[in-house]
Amino acid sequence: TRKKIEEAKGGVLFIDEAYRLTKADDAKDYGAEAVEELMRDLDTGDPLVILAGYPAEMQRFLKANEGLARRLQLSFEFPNYSCAEIVKIFEGKVQRSGFQLGPDVSLTRLAEDLERLTTPAWRGQRNGGTADVLLELALQAQESRLDPTRFDRAESETLREVDLLAAVQKLQS
Repeated sequence: TRKKIEEAKGGVLFIDEAYRLTKADDAKDYGAEAVEELMRDLDTGDPLVILAGYPAEMQRFLKANEGLARRLQLSFEFPNYSCAEIVKIFEGKVQRSGFQLGPDVSLTRLAEDLERLTTPAWRGQRNGGTADVLLELALQAQESRLDPTRFDRAESETLREVDLLAAVQKLQS
């Protein structure tokens, strides 16, 4: 912990899912020690410490140590991604993965299907991670759809509307 704090000096130390530091499920858990080490530097402002996590878990985290909430006085809560935003994230992940969306794909329809076939609570638990799951399921659907005896490179790199529909239908199952 001290090494990471020192490395971040003059910059930002970002800790995602910070609430995990106070889960004492294991005898070898050093989370409490990490929190104590962080608190030594929180008053100085160097590094700038950003702790992220789900709201309820972060409240529990802040209550786990009396001095922690006092040292962390600014709090921001960001809304979950909308279905349209999740689809934009998905689109970027498709491209970065070396795939493309076919001309038959409607991102508007994908967002509508996502809205219709999943619940806000389900999406809220996964938030941006929904795009990862959607991509994985779309690739599985594509693999099932393609005929391995008739390889076509362009088709193997293209996700079709049918792949996305199959993927979004499997999301909550």
